[in-house]
Amino acid sequence: MPAEISKLKYGEVLRISQKAYKILKCRGIARCDFRFYKNKFFLLEVNTQPGMTSLSLVPEIAEYKNISFLQLINWMVKDASLNR
Repeated sequence: MPAEISKLKYGEVLRISQKAYKILKCRGIARCDFRFYKNKFFLLEVNTQPGMTSLSLVPEIAEYKNISFLQLINWMVKDASLNR
């Protein structure tokens, strides 16, 4: 964590993820899965209900960003209560 790609490619995949999230009008937590082939990213899916177990990627990503599991859950509950 994170994937072994350049900072430039990391920025590219984040932009693609954000664009897909907005286009699909996602809310809350979502995880975008990609295939990286011949120096290009291919979006496989946007998972709007990713796992939250100790083996799941969302808690692992949060931990990498110094967000505790409790902080993550608190954010999710507060975000879900927003009337957008």
